[in-house]
This record gives sequence, structure tokens and C-alpha cells, in this order.
Amino acid sequence: MASPLRVSLLLTCTLGLGLASLVACSSEEPATVDEEDGGETGGGGRRSSSSSSGDGNGSSSSASSSGAASSSGSSTSSSGSSSGGDVCEDPEDDVGDMTAPKLLPDTDDGVETITTIDGFLSDGDEDAYRVFVKDVGGAKVLPDASTRSLTSNLCLFIECSKAGETVDVDCDTGTKTTFSPKIQGCCIQGQGRITMDYSGCSWLGSGNDSLNAYLRIQNPTQACVEYNIDYQF
Repeated sequence: MASPLRVSLLLTCTLGLGLASLVACSSEEPATVDEEDGGETGGGGRRSSSSSSGDGNGSSSSASSSGAASSSGSSTSSSGSSSGGDVCEDPEDDVGDMTAPKLLPDTDDGVETITTIDGFLSDGDEDAYRVFVKDVGGAKVLPDASTRSLTSNLCLFIECSKAGETVDVDCDTGTKTTFSPKIQGCCIQGQGRITMDYSGCSWLGSGNDSLNAYLRIQNPTQACVEYNIDYQF
């Protein structure tokens, strides 16, 4: 049986170890709380990512993925703006204005099919075409042109093919317009059709009404316009 002195010493030692453990635990607990508090205060976003992904790697992967998406988005936007310009480039790069119109294949008043021209106009632009129309039947050529474009202005001009001949145009539809003393025509705004009657172009009463026809289409808007011109003589 232990003596009272030994029991007292054992109790003192046990209590001392218990207090030391309590002191050690109490000294470690604030350190852990401080570290977590520091993480919450200094990196709330990272803590949120960590809690959703389950580890630190998920947070890093999420940030990398987000950065790639942002970079891809800006690239797409840049590509879109450049492609918008490409769409409005006229596929016929040699189409000029009335001072240098694009030459179309010759036709005559015996052709019963309609010919169609398709193109694009940038803001404020114009395209012009010239076609030689031969009178093969002895009857008067009947110029006829139309467009389905709602936002463009179309004109049909004629010029006698014989030197020295003048022409006088009456517009069945559209507004009479004189481009030069020997070139007259009719113009419409937006969708519609142009037909006309004219005097002249018969060489000394020969009845030959062969002529040069000009088709001019203009874009008065500030946007790209796709157009069509249908014509027949």
C-alpha cells in the first residue's frame, strides 16, 4: 500500500500534466482559428472556390477555365467585326460607277428572259453597269428594270448608240433624270420597277433603235445593302 506522501506526489504530478495539456490545447486552438480567420478575411473568393471544388486545385482550374473563356470571347468578337466588313465587300470587285460602269454581255429586243444582277453596297456606295441593246426586230426597244431591294435607289438610263443621236425619255414609272445631254433615264427609290417610253435613236428614219443602257444602283443608308437588279429589253 502506497504511503500518503507518495499518493500526494502522484496526484500533484497528474494534475500538473493535465493542466499542461489544457494549456497546450488552449494555446494551439487560437492559432488554428487565427489561420482560418486569416484565410476567410484575405481570400474569400478562394475559400468559396475551395468549398465548391473540394480542394485547392479546383479553384486554380476554375480560374484558368474562366480566363480561357474570356480570351476566346474577345477573339470571337474581333472575328465578328472583321467578317462584317467582308460580307459587305462587292463580290464583283471591278464594278464601277457611271464614269466607268461594268460592261455586261450584249442583248437584244428578241430576248424574252429576264437577266438578274446580284451584289452588295457599302454605305454611300453605288454600282453601275452598261449593256448594249440591239434592235433586231425593227420594233422599238422597251427598257425594263426592277429591284426587290427596299433601301436602295435604282436608275435606268439610255443612250443612242449612233453618234449624234439624242434621246428624250418619258417615265411610265419613276422620276425622269438627266445624267448628261445625251443620257436620260428614270429613277426609283426602294423596291419597284422602271418602264419608259422614248423618242429618237432611229438613224435617219431607219427604224433601228439600238442603244446603250445603263443600270445604276445607289445605297443612301449607313448600312450594308444586298441588292438585285432584274432587266429585260
